[in-house]
Amino acid sequence: MTNQRLAHRHILITGGGGGIGSALAKGLSDAGAQVFIADVKAEAATRTAEALPGAGWAEVDVRDPASVEGLVAAAEAHGGPLNGLVCAHGLSTYQPFLELDLAEWQRIIDVNLTGTFIVGQTVARRIVKQETKGAIVNIASTLGWVGGPNRVHYLASKGGVNLLTRGMALDLVAHGIRVNAIGPGPIVTEMTRPRWDDPAALKATHDRTPMARMGQPEELVGAVVYLLSDEASFTTGTTLYVDGGWTAQ
Repeated sequence: MTNQRLAHRHILITGGGGGIGSALAKGLSDAGAQVFIADVKAEAATRTAEALPGAGWAEVDVRDPASVEGLVAAAEAHGGPLNGLVCAHGLSTYQPFLELDLAEWQRIIDVNLTGTFIVGQTVARRIVKQETKGAIVNIASTLGWVGGPNRVHYLASKGGVNLLTRGMALDLVAHGIRVNAIGPGPIVTEMTRPRWDDPAALKATHDRTPMARMGQPEELVGAVVYLLSDEASFTTGTTLYVDGGWTAQ
């Protein structure tokens, strides 16, 4: 049974084939939204979409403005004008600063930060053109606020997402578009496998997290539903951390 908090919303989710993205897609659908799934992996996008009533899907490269324009057109053709967006795409790798080459730095920045800019701008322009209101949620990270070893490229990208979110919120508020982010802590997904699949790394993560565990993707749904819903009508330009207390200490 849905709670209908997002009834009459048509929401695009990038990275919707991944662990966090697919959990969010299901949660938003359960809350009454019509969702459209985008992912760089067509098979993953299809798998998520086929499990949800009325969902559509498309393959996308968030680094490419033409690909994103095609995605938004496909979403509108499937379910009408968009009034919501969740940028859940992202990459992460582990490399020491002294060994990090420019190509890998650029790859992470291009997907995590520039891709969020391109998708957000494309969708916001459509909402403004429609003269309607909307809400955008970007996926940041606790590591956009605090540091961590061997991940300067990821840290920079997610720190950028935090400030991109604030800037977007200020520029779009006059157009009736709210922009916020969530900052997940350590969440069990394929991307974090190096952390939870290694006993020593997992213990270190538990020791560092006040709740002494990693989170599940489904535990992010409530925060995103709230930020997209009318309950957050006076909330814009903020990052809501869902991190088991990670940033509190």
